[in-house]
Amino acid sequence: MEVFKGINNNFALAKRNGKEVIVAQNGIGFGKFPKQVAENDVEKVYELNDFALQGIDFTQFSPEVMNYSHKIVQEAEKKLNLPTTDLLFLNIADHTNYMVQRLKQGISLSAPFRVEIEKFFPKEFALGNWAVNYLAEETGLEIPRQEAHAYALHLINSQANLGERAKIDPYIKIVSDINNIITYHFRKEFPEDSFYYLRFVTHLKYFIARKLNHETTEYRKSDLYQTLQKEYPFEAQAVKKIEKYLTESYHWVLDEEDLLYLLIHIKKISEI
Repeated sequence: MEVFKGINNNFALAKRNGKEVIVAQNGIGFGKFPKQVAENDVEKVYELNDFALQGIDFTQFSPEVMNYSHKIVQEAEKKLNLPTTDLLFLNIADHTNYMVQRLKQGISLSAPFRVEIEKFFPKEFALGNWAVNYLAEETGLEIPRQEAHAYALHLINSQANLGERAKIDPYIKIVSDINNIITYHFRKEFPEDSFYYLRFVTHLKYFIARKLNHETTEYRKSDLYQTLQKEYPFEAQAVKKIEKYLTESYHWVLDEEDLLYLLIHIKKISEI
C-alpha cells in the first residue's frame, strides 16, 4: 500500500487497490512520501467511498480533530458493539471539525428528534453524551448538549446502514409513530427500560432498516400467524394498525413473517 501524503502525525492518505484511503497508525504521518507500508502494519484503514464526502479535504483537519474522531469511533465500537465503518469515521470527523469551527465563532445549531433519540436510542444518546463530555474536556470549549443528539444520529445512521441523511429522519419518525400507535391502542405507557420493550424497539430498528434499504428475506409459509391472530385478537388489531400506517405512509408491503414478529413482540410488551 502506497502512503503518499501525511495528514498529521497519526493519519495519512494512501492508495489501496487504486482507491484513496485514510490510514491510522502512530507516526504514520512522519517521514518522506510516497512510501510503501504493509496493511498489517497499520491500525485502521478508512476508505473514502462515499461520494458526498470525497470532496472534503481531510488534510485541512487539525491533528486534534482527527484524533478526537478516531477516539469517538473506537468508543462506539466498544460500547455499542458497533463495527467501525469507513463512513462512520468520515462523518464523525467532518461533524467534529465543523462543530469546533462553529463553536469558536459562537454558532450553535439545534438537532432534530431530540426527544425521540433519547427515548428510543438511549445507548446511542449515552455515547453522544460521552463524546460531548470528552470533547469539552479535550478542547476547553463549552459544547451544547444538543451536540450529543447529533453524534447519536451518526451512530444510528451507521447501524441502520443508511447511506443518505434523508433516510435517517423517517427511520426515527417511524419508530416514534409505531410507539404512539401501540400506546394509544393499549391506553398505557410502556416502561422504556423493560427487557421486552427494549427488544421490541430493537426489532423495529432492524425491521425499518431492512425496509428502507429495500432488503427482502426468504419467507416460508406457515399457519402460526393465523393461529396467533385468533388467539390474541386485541394484539392483532394493533399489528393491523401498524400495517395500515406503514402501507399508507410508506407504501410498504408487509408479509406474514413481518406481521408475525410484530405480533409476538407486541404480545410480550402488552403483558408488562
